[in-house]
Amino acid sequence: MLKKIKSNIGISLLTALLLALFIYPSGNASAAELTIHNPIPTIDQFASNPSSYYVTVNKTFSSFPPGTIYHSEMRGSFLYGGDLSLFNYAKEGEFNVYYAVYKGYIYAK
Repeated sequence: MLKKIKSNIGISLLTALLLALFIYPSGNASAAELTIHNPIPTIDQFASNPSSYYVTVNKTFSSFPPGTIYHSEMRGSFLYGGDLSLFNYAKEGEFNVYYAVYKGYIYAK
C-alpha cells in the first residue's frame, strides 16, 4: 500500500513538473520590451538598403512628459527620424524634474 502511494506521488510530481515546463516559457518572454536584432550592415548593404533602427532615448522635462516625441539623428550619411513612444518615466522629488525613456523605430528620410 505504501509503495502504491509513493508511486502515485511520484507520477503526480512528474506530471506537474512537465506541465510547468510546457506552460511557462523559459527566460523573460513576458517582458514588455520588444528586442530586435539588427546585424551590423556592411558598407554595400548600408548604401543600397538603409534599414530602420530601434532606439532608446532619455530626456528630461520640467513638466509631465508627452506620450510621443519626434526624434531625428544622423547615421552615416543618412538622416533617420521617427516618432518614439513613452516607455517609462520617473519624477525627481520636490524639484519637478521628470526623467523619461522613449523607445521606437526611426527610419531613413
